[in-house]
Amino acid sequence: MKVLLVDKGYSAYDKAPLVTLVKLYYHINQNIEKGILSKAMHGELDLIKQAAMKRVVPSVTDL
Repeated sequence: MKVLLVDKGYSAYDKAPLVTLVKLYYHINQNIEKGILSKAMHGELDLIKQAAMKRVVPSVTDL
């Protein structure tokens, strides 16, 4: 799956629900480990992680 970056560093993953991002990240990572997907898919994992991190509420210790 190729994700196109849109305006100013945003990706199509930015519109997906957080639950979907977590599930997608897990399945892509599992398939990389099993050799079903190539290690080049780590770039997709990075995009998913970036999109998810935009929604994570900082912990009290981070404030």
